[in-house]
Amino acid sequence: MERHVGWEEELERLSEAYSHDSYFPYFENDVFEIFPYYWGDCTCGYQEKEDEWCEEHKHAEQCYVIVRGVKVLKSCICGRSEKWQEWAENNDHEDTCLLLKPNFLHKPSGFTISWYKYPLRDAYKSHDITLDQFTEIINECIGSIGNE
Repeated sequence: MERHVGWEEELERLSEAYSHDSYFPYFENDVFEIFPYYWGDCTCGYQEKEDEWCEEHKHAEQCYVIVRGVKVLKSCICGRSEKWQEWAENNDHEDTCLLLKPNFLHKPSGFTISWYKYPLRDAYKSHDITLDQFTEIINECIGSIGNE
């Protein structure tokens, strides 16, 4: 998601309406949820499973080369990379893992935005919408504040 003129301003309007904090503290009601950038670790157990798999499936010594005294993976000739790819395709974080939780969720439409550290930095949206549609979403979110 690119940081087009207008998108940031709409998020700033929402921030002003519920918190006056540009880092978007946590907020949730029936219409939307704001979840600040999560700095923590995996909460679903995937990371432990991945670490365990990696510990049990090492590359063969022939896959490495010594460069200036440092052991460096040259290329996989032992099949570990293919095994890893297969494992990764069949294993992932659970949907409830906080690492996957979007930073903005509009509940009625399912529209989400996820960003890195602060709003719209390296951001991804769940599906394409226009700025006008996003403005309507933000208006609905703002209108829902205080209606609890």
